[in-house]
Amino acid sequence: MIWQTDLASFLLDHLTFMEEQLSGAKTNSADQFAAIDAAKSAFVLIQARLEQQDPTLAAQYTLLFDPYSPSHHKWTETAKLEPSEFLSEIDKLLGVIKTAKTVPQSKWPTTRLRRSRTMAYCILFGMHHYDRDAL
Repeated sequence: MIWQTDLASFLLDHLTFMEEQLSGAKTNSADQFAAIDAAKSAFVLIQARLEQQDPTLAAQYTLLFDPYSPSHHKWTETAKLEPSEFLSEIDKLLGVIKTAKTVPQSKWPTTRLRRSRTMAYCILFGMHHYDRDAL
């Protein structure tokens, strides 16, 4: 599959989407099922892309989100919780998402690719003196 966005942007967009959906369900218990379904769907996309582009990061995300793997029944169980229990579980999941968003960008291959591409442009256009750490 050909992706139209770089991996870092994709991850941040989908993690933010998950965060927004789950946070919204905290204020309206009628949205529990829809929010969980949306978050699970976003996580399925994240896992699929990571498995293609960065299997190591895919494994880290699987461990980080355990037991919320895409095929796990924990998503359904969480959606069925009473509002007070749901809030507690969602707070835990939001903490996991926050952690997932802090994965250092140096771990993402697109950052290294962008840095290499920038250095190549500098060399190509005669800018031989560039600050490598600033790229």
